[in-house]
Formats: sequence, structure tokens, C-alpha cells
Amino acid sequence: MKKKIISYLRYKKRHLIVATLTALLAITVGYWTMNWSVTLSSEKANLQLLEYIRQQIFGASISHASDSILMVDVHYDKVMVTEHKQTADGTQLELGQVPVTDRAKLLRLLKQLQLKKDYRYVILDVRLEESTSLPEDSALWQTISEMPRLVLANPVGTQIASPILNKKSAAAQYQTALWETDFVKYPFYADTIPSIALTMYREITGQDMTSNAKVLCGWTDVNYQDAVFY
Repeated sequence: MKKKIISYLRYKKRHLIVATLTALLAITVGYWTMNWSVTLSSEKANLQLLEYIRQQIFGASISHASDSILMVDVHYDKVMVTEHKQTADGTQLELGQVPVTDRAKLLRLLKQLQLKKDYRYVILDVRLEESTSLPEDSALWQTISEMPRLVLANPVGTQIASPILNKKSAAAQYQTALWETDFVKYPFYADTIPSIALTMYREITGQDMTSNAKVLCGWTDVNYQDAVFY
């Protein structure tokens, strides 16, 4: 039996070499494209196929959100505020009224969390931009900057409301395929700016993850409407 197997392998030697090299090439190309900054339209279908195969082998696993996660929808807590834009000569122009998250309510909520100190982590997914201002902004910025275990979503290219918030902010974008808008990739860096997920990983585990190469990102804007508390 052993001689037959050895004889068969020798007879199929060329086929086995070609198959092995093809498999290695496919794995290499797949790994490269999955880690490429540009998302290809075929990646979504490939991921769906891999997930289908995984479920067929290991069974479907549907996980439910933990009861320890509280998602606070602030979409309906809006106030109207004047938006400004500064010209090249320093002149402040009024662009009109825009709706923003009620920062007074947000400040009260964060003050309660800061007082109790029993939360695990806060993801503050609210846009706080330089072009709008409210009377309670100074107190809100100070509270955010002083709270441990808190990260603030900051879209790349957006001027954050105050420099004091920089140390608490992190990138919050994801990548989509070239010809569709479905979620495909979530980079851990936007250039050199760490993402929310990476920032949380660092602060919760005390460990780090660094980029071994320059990251070129094709970002898309997303809406920021929620504050998530653990």
C-alpha cells in the first residue's frame, strides 16, 4: 500500500507542485488584497463565501449584544446654533443656523458618569466641530478631557472644537468597496491617527498594535448619532 501511494505521488508530482504553488499564490494574493488600503468590489462576495463555509463546518453562531452595553441615541436631542466660518483675513462669517447635539444634556450625563466612576468605557460618537459654539462648551470640553476610559469620534478632515479634545479623539471611519457602499474594511489607522477600536484596545488591555507600513486610506464619511457606554 505504501509503495502504491509513493508511486502515485511520483506520478502526480508535477500536478501536486502546480497545485501547491497555485494555493500559495492564492493565499498570498488574498492576504495582500485584504490588507490593501483600496477595497475591491469582489471582497464582499469572498467574505460572504468564507463565512458560509465557516458556518457549514462549525455551525452558525449568532451573538447578541451584551446587557452591559447601553446605547444612548442623541439624534433627537438637538438645539439650533449659529455656524461660523473664518476667512483667510480672520473675519468670522455667520453661515446660518444648524442643528447640533444638545451639549448641556450631554454635559449633565457625563458629569453623572464622572461622579459614579463605575462605567467600563465611553464611546462618544458625537460631532463636536470648531464651527459651532454654545455657552456650556468650555465645561463640556474640560469634562471630556478629564474623564478616563473615554474616546471621542473625530472624522478625518474635521476641525475639532478645541485642542483640549485632541488627546481624547480617534478616527471613526470605515472603508467601502469601489462600486458599492457596504461596510467591508475597518482600518486601525487613518494615516497616523489611531481608530476608535485601536484606542479602546490600548486603554482596556494596556497592550498596543502598531502599523508596519504606511497606511493609505480611502475614507468615507459616516453619521455620528450615538454615545455608547459600557
